[in-house]
Amino acid sequence: MAWPTIGTEDTIKSIKTEMLREYFNRHYVPGNMVLAFAGPIKHKNVFELSKKYFSSLKNGVEPFPKDHFIGSIQEKQETPGLHFQEDSDSQIELQICFRSCSYNDPDFLVLALISRAFDDGFTSRLQRVLREERGLVYSVECRATSMSDLGTIDFDVTMRPEKVMEVTNILLKEIKSFSREGPTEKELNHIKKRYFFELDSELDDPYRQVVRYAFPHLYSREISLEEERVLIKSITAKKIMKVAEKVFEPKNLNLILVGPYTLHLKSQLEGLIEQF
Repeated sequence: MAWPTIGTEDTIKSIKTEMLREYFNRHYVPGNMVLAFAGPIKHKNVFELSKKYFSSLKNGVEPFPKDHFIGSIQEKQETPGLHFQEDSDSQIELQICFRSCSYNDPDFLVLALISRAFDDGFTSRLQRVLREERGLVYSVECRATSMSDLGTIDFDVTMRPEKVMEVTNILLKEIKSFSREGPTEKELNHIKKRYFFELDSELDDPYRQVVRYAFPHLYSREISLEEERVLIKSITAKKIMKVAEKVFEPKNLNLILVGPYTLHLKSQLEGLIEQF
């Protein structure tokens, strides 16, 4: 309906109309759905529109429970993972990601602050050392990505091929340093201040209100702005360092490179990851 079609030629060709119909009938049912409105709309109109356009839908099958995906992926990573994908582009896209936790885990908000320490404005760690001071990358980003059952914290950089080793080395050192020392009090206060500013601005964004109060009914629980503010305020530098130590372990590390790499570069990166 909205996502691009991706996959190999063989996998795409193997998809039949009946497969799409079965998937739709299994997943797109009222019990798996939340209908939300945010903005200048009257309560009465919400019910009228909902009845008009959605009353004909029938469940037909048992809806998914909130914990449907918990335990659905049975795998355990013990060593760093590396994947290299050749591409004819002149730039290299590099991602270093660590397995972390889902958005239902108590540590998720801690990870949100950790990601901001690395990437939240020009004074954040990666923006400062990779872009402002050295000009090594075209773009750099850190984010906590999560689902109902699992998650990762991802570091994404775009650079010229000759800068890959230098950038990766700096990135890994910054991650190691943070897991050993955590944030400074000044840094933590700055991160929280920016976080609270975004919470305040959320009241002016209908879409973010829908995400906050509607989506959790599927796989999580509703958290009000005030509750989130209290939770963020309670997170200490010591707690952040404890979570960072747990997440930034070699066994959780994965490196993915897409671009015009050489076997020599591949070997160098493998050696760098082994030393992490």
